[in-house]
Amino acid sequence: MEIDTDWLDSAMLEMPCKLALCTNEFQFYFMLREIGIPREEAGFWITPRASATTHHIPSKDTILVCVDPNAEGSSIAIAALIVHEAVHVFQHFMSSMGEKEPSEEFMAYTIQSISQRLMWEFWRQTKGG
Repeated sequence: MEIDTDWLDSAMLEMPCKLALCTNEFQFYFMLREIGIPREEAGFWITPRASATTHHIPSKDTILVCVDPNAEGSSIAIAALIVHEAVHVFQHFMSSMGEKEPSEEFMAYTIQSISQRLMWEFWRQTKGG
């Protein structure tokens, strides 16, 4: 199986950790292996009751966002899942930087930037659907 996952460009904002999007379970375990996390310690890709999840691995300064491209729903529903996970990425960023009260505008622009990068990567990996 071909691996089509890359670490996302941190030029969008000053990110305190590595970020990647995984659109299948194989990618998830591949990326974990790349950072030295054994499969048996990795846990789950996505739980049966969710179509997306964010894994924060503080010991490796890494965040893996997992989104199932086969989730039921429209492309709008997928976009909403990505925005939801982008908020979790933002929360991890703020926590890792010790920021407790970011300004509303900073929060909005940062979540927009993370969401946009994740959406472009989702489109690239799934070729638009």
